[in-house]
Amino acid sequence: MSSLDPRKWFARLQPKTLQIATLLLYLNGFFALIGLVDESDWIGFARVTQGGLGLLVGLAVVAAHVLGGFLMANDRRLGYWLGLVAAFSPFLLRFWVLADFDGIGLWDRISGDNALSLIFEIALCALLLHPQSREHPRVRYRRQRSPPGPAHHQWGGAGVPQGSYPDFPGYGGPDCGGQVSGGI
Repeated sequence: MSSLDPRKWFARLQPKTLQIATLLLYLNGFFALIGLVDESDWIGFARVTQGGLGLLVGLAVVAAHVLGGFLMANDRRLGYWLGLVAAFSPFLLRFWVLADFDGIGLWDRISGDNALSLIFEIALCALLLHPQSREHPRVRYRRQRSPPGPAHHQWGGAGVPQGSYPDFPGYGGPDCGGQVSGGI
């Protein structure tokens, strides 16, 4: 992960659905951390009722939110998957914590009896599962690979020598700094 930019927390070139999802991941991660510390949310409730395991799960949920957003901003496929885990974690967490309690209905297990939080949780899931968001990581996100060898050019063409440039009309070549030369 050495090629990650620690200053890049938001990617403006991603689709709007992923941009908003990245911001919601950070926002939900912040509120999850506050809920973990002061027991005001389901994560804090899990920490109290489930003990050390609840604390580890709570820290993992907070980390999934923050790392998912950060890795998505740095065009990593793992970030998208961590974002999905983080987006569905409130629903799974409520089912896990409320499994021991009888008399709690399905709607309360899904919603947590908090309509505003539910709206943001559903919005984050919908943004990440939107077709535009699902297509972007498939096409644009990088996997961690070693850099190409000397026989590969920056455009990824196999067998293209390092010094060759495309033969576009009006392109000045490497000596002009990428400037278009006059007269076509």
